[in-house]
Amino acid sequence: MKIAVAVSGGVDSLCALLTLQRQGHSVLALHARLLDHGEGRENALAALAETRGIPFVLADLRSDFRRLVIEPSMLAWHRGETPNPCALCNRFIKFGRLLAVARELGCEKLATGHYVSLSEFHGVPLFSGARDEGKDQRYFLSLVEPEVLSLLSFPLASVTKAEARSFLQGEGVAVPEKKESQDVCFLPSDQTERRKIFEETWASMRLGLPEGGGIHLVTEDPLREIARHSGLWQYTEGQRKGLGIPFREGLYVLGKGIGGRADLYVGPRAFLGMDSLRSQIKSLFLPPSLWPEDVFVKVRYRQKPYRAMVSLDGDRLSVRFYERVFPSARGQIVSVSDGAGHILAGGILSDMSFPWRQSCAQAEKAAGVVAKGQPKLLR
Repeated sequence: MKIAVAVSGGVDSLCALLTLQRQGHSVLALHARLLDHGEGRENALAALAETRGIPFVLADLRSDFRRLVIEPSMLAWHRGETPNPCALCNRFIKFGRLLAVARELGCEKLATGHYVSLSEFHGVPLFSGARDEGKDQRYFLSLVEPEVLSLLSFPLASVTKAEARSFLQGEGVAVPEKKESQDVCFLPSDQTERRKIFEETWASMRLGLPEGGGIHLVTEDPLREIARHSGLWQYTEGQRKGLGIPFREGLYVLGKGIGGRADLYVGPRAFLGMDSLRSQIKSLFLPPSLWPEDVFVKVRYRQKPYRAMVSLDGDRLSVRFYERVFPSARGQIVSVSDGAGHILAGGILSDMSFPWRQSCAQAEKAAGVVAKGQPKLLR
């Protein structure tokens, strides 16, 4: 079988490439150029492919990456959301444009170094778990178009990260040791430089700087404004570090942009947690009529899936949890699975409901006070 392998130069993709070659497949190394730098890595990949007798193809997807990943993410940040650019990249670039390039080159499938597997369930392929549970990447693949799953291959489904490194060493491939990052590839880690990128990109998109607003303290007392902020894009729900607000105990971001306002709500950990959410479905892998009675919802990568009541109305998914859940953020992934871990649907979080919002509303009403920035309730 002729298989294109998406190679980035890291351990995972190179292990996938050489594993498939060893299995006797006709492989092609396919590298996507997404940013204006990285020529050194591209040259190294081309050289490695040549020594292994593997064709190497460089796909220039910079304009697609900007249009389909960078600009939508920047627009979401501008709205006060917290987008997941990696999930957008998986949907539109890796398993969108890059898959199309692979097909144009005559390849039957596209393989990647993701730690995930495919299982047939009710006659359709679904994302399932990988052997290396610590690296399992189903969550980030929840927005991939269901129609392309039959065209994908994941050689690392039964491989651990340690085994992948060992395999490459056995193949004589030197892979630089580097700390794995969960950061966004097109943003620098330096906060000053990052802010400059945001402002320059918004200017190129003809967007002004995001509106500032009030920071409101949520306690047992009525809501009150305690500080000001210069843009919600700098914060995300559940955040504790970097708030710079002195208080008798640690403060967390409880909510932001509620009711369309540019306000930020902070409070003690006791107020942290959501009980329901709404999501816009992007990928429906299995019709709801085939879903089991018990379904589970995951809203953060390092968070377990929580059992929940789920209802679907068109492309709108409503979720009510059986227990209070550490909040995610508008713009993040909502992944729905069954008890065996098959991904049933994936969407983008659009709104959340917090018990503290109802408590604040009741307290304000009892006190006869209407505080500035009072959030509107979902229910």
